[in-house]
Amino acid sequence: MALTPLSGRCWESSRISREQADWVDFLDLLKAGGMPMYVTDSQRTYDPADKNDRHALLVDGANAELEAARTSGRVRSGTARAANVGQPHGRIPYGYARAYKLDEDNRRVIDRQFPAEPEASVVREIVTRIGRGEPVNVVTTDLNKRGIPRREQESRAGAASSG
Repeated sequence: MALTPLSGRCWESSRISREQADWVDFLDLLKAGGMPMYVTDSQRTYDPADKNDRHALLVDGANAELEAARTSGRVRSGTARAANVGQPHGRIPYGYARAYKLDEDNRRVIDRQFPAEPEASVVREIVTRIGRGEPVNVVTTDLNKRGIPRREQESRAGAASSG
């Protein structure tokens, strides 16, 4: 089956969907349109109308759903563990820094999270201004004019200490 501009293409099968029902619908659309599916990771073109190719793609979809569920379970478990011992989870909030220490298993763990200047003063200003009723877009426009970076523009270098 020749690859066409209307063919399904993806890096790996799990990039299409991690929900089996969505995956089956996608394969049905490709099959109905007579379109092949090229998966870069396996360097292979599949024909969703061919029983063996469809089976291989369905297995890929099932594996993607299973891995997503496993990952979700690990994340939820880690988040709950951190919460149970009073630890934050996820990215360091803008305006804060973290100090780390080694636990009894020699793993790096968060020791504390604390306000970090000058970003903490920006957070206080934002809360104060919005609390006074200033529109969010007015506050953000002012911050942008002053060259105060958004979170994604902030350099991650030095965001945490090894304290």
